[in-house]
Amino acid sequence: MAAKPVSFKKAPNMPDVDAYHGNAFQLFFDENDRVEYIELSKSPDLSVNYKGSDVFGLSANDLVALVSRDAPFDPNAREIGYSYIFPLLEMSVWRPTIPEPEDVNPEWTTFAAVGVGRKGYYSKA
Repeated sequence: MAAKPVSFKKAPNMPDVDAYHGNAFQLFFDENDRVEYIELSKSPDLSVNYKGSDVFGLSANDLVALVSRDAPFDPNAREIGYSYIFPLLEMSVWRPTIPEPEDVNPEWTTFAAVGVGRKGYYSKA
């Protein structure tokens, strides 16, 4: 990265998170100061693609279906609907709300963040 990161605590008892591009690109570290998770948030500063498709442009249902062709999501994940975890890919997607059928805000039908962890982050490898 060309710019210096903005470092902050995202949660107590956690190492600092380094953020770039107005916090849209975040690096999470383990207790040994090694990157263990990378999170990208919807931003005009970043383009995030999965197999040629815009991660933040696809509807949540379409993105889950696309990624599920490569790896199943964990149906027992704690926040299913808000987030989907794909353990074989060490990947997750998240949105802050699940829209009701009558909701018209298109922002609610897409994911707001995608993340990729180190080997074993989600898979118990």
